Amino acid sequence: MLPDCDADGFTSAAIIINYLYEMYHTVKEVSIEEQIHYILHTGKQHGLEDCVDEFPDNCLVILPDSSTNDIQQMRALLDRGCWIVCMDHHEADNYLEDEEHLVIINNQICDYPNKDLSAAGVVWQICRAWDKVYNVEYANHYIDLAALGLISDMMNYRSIETKAIILLGLNNIKNPFFYYMVEKNDYSIQKMGGINYMSIAFYVTPFINAMVRSGTMEEKDLVFKSFLTMYAFEKIESGKRGHKGELVPRVEEAVRICTNVKARQTKLQDQSMALLESRIRDNHLQDNAIILLACEPGEVEKNIAGLVANKIQAKYQHPTLVLTKSKTPEDNKVYYRGSARNYSMSENQDLRQVCLMTDIPEYCQGHANAFGCSIPEDKLDEFIKVTNELYKNVSKEPVYWVDFVWTKNEIDGQTILDIAEAKQY
Repeated sequence: MLPDCDADGFTSAAIIINYLYEMYHTVKEVSIEEQIHYILHTGKQHGLEDCVDEFPDNCLVILPDSSTNDIQQMRALLDRGCWIVCMDHHEADNYLEDEEHLVIINNQICDYPNKDLSAAGVVWQICRAWDKVYNVEYANHYIDLAALGLISDMMNYRSIETKAIILLGLNNIKNPFFYYMVEKNDYSIQKMGGINYMSIAFYVTPFINAMVRSGTMEEKDLVFKSFLTMYAFEKIESGKRGHKGELVPRVEEAVRICTNVKARQTKLQDQSMALLESRIRDNHLQDNAIILLACEPGEVEKNIAGLVANKIQAKYQHPTLVLTKSKTPEDNKVYYRGSARNYSMSENQDLRQVCLMTDIPEYCQGHANAFGCSIPEDKLDEFIKVTNELYKNVSKEPVYWVDFVWTKNEIDGQTILDIAEAKQY
């Protein structure tokens, strides 16, 4: 099992592991803890590239929330006798097909009607299908994790299926880590109208993502285990000052550690923002259609590049790429690699396609407006020139996507009041 390195990755992997544990832990000849193994990324990597060699030969490899287009790595695993099940939702331009021991289930590359499911939603629906095959009813026990994954990946709440999963999940929060995190942040959550899409997005998701980006391997493992039924309430030694030797449930320690790591990440983020904002000012980078920040190694911690890019796009109202210089070990060719984030109020709502249209990046992998990107060093200036041309007819004014339009003589006061009351949506 390879949990992807964000909240959707953690929740989708936890759904599968918890489901399998519930199904098999009472079977005496099967020790489920010994049968299921997971590998966590060391940083903010995605997919198989950094850890393909860690899987043993002839095993079942489960890939939630990643790897649809990891063709080379999948072939390597298949050649070693592995079976692969990939459960993903990322857009993919190329992927393996018709392989005997490979199944890719991805709502973006098939005719499944809802394209607004993240991996947690895809995995949960697969578990519902397993329920039917095995005549059990376990999947609904993990709908809270499906809801958390959908919220954390900012899935469109207008989708009927997505909305239904989120509403049902938030009304049935049972997962240990999710429950304890909501309790920890109850005051802030209540200020946002109680448990709803926005309050969870602001007061649960960021702590998970901070842990994934800035936590140590020991801290990440602590948190992931706290999502799992078989480990969450095991007693471990508290690391809290003045409580040495005291045993506490793992999930309680995980929530405390998440708070510390979030503070650590905020400090790193603030340092990066100060550096990059001065660079934007000094070099007038906001004069370009896309703010491209080409950083030297160490200037921006690579695991928070996406977070920093998101902060910059919001402040400067520009699509933003935060890339760091790196060399390929094969030929020492220099690339700038990192994260891209679109300006949320841009007239153009598919930054990834714009970048691909230039035919310049080595790759652009992920979502339409949040993805990983790599550009050759000698093509940076050309990329800016081409994208400036592509954006020359795109309005620079903020675009507001609305549900209703009223003129001053047609204002529907009751509808406004009804919307104000609908905090749960």
